[in-house]
Amino acid sequence: MEAGKQLSAVSAEIDQLEERWLELSEQIEALTTETC
Repeated sequence: MEAGKQLSAVSAEIDQLEERWLELSEQIEALTTETC
């Protein structure tokens, strides 16, 4: 059971990172289109 708990904690963390990455990508894209 412990491994399952760890796995779900890790996948939740990955979900958060993916969300943050999407936000950052959008910001970077906005910046690059402004400068071009």
